[in-house]
Amino acid sequence: LQSLSGAVGMTALTYFLPFVMYWLVFPEEMDARKKFWFALNVALGVVIMIGGILSSAADLLENAGGVFGGYCHLTYRYSPSSPDDPCHISGYNRTHLF
Repeated sequence: LQSLSGAVGMTALTYFLPFVMYWLVFPEEMDARKKFWFALNVALGVVIMIGGILSSAADLLENAGGVFGGYCHLTYRYSPSSPDDPCHISGYNRTHLF
């Protein structure tokens, strides 16, 4: 769910809401070139946001066990105790740090 909220919130706050707010607050400063540039940035931000939403929703659906599916089987992206992890393969062990 964190990636889903980030796909919407951070993308909006970073990519297109600043342009929309500027356009709304200072419409008299908007010439045709600036309007085109702002519209391009807003469109790109919306495309990036939709991509993030689709990717996050796909991860959620992939890891869901159904409505009453029981135990949630999340795939780990990083786990130092996993045999597939490069740190584990190299012999790195966190317990020997202290």
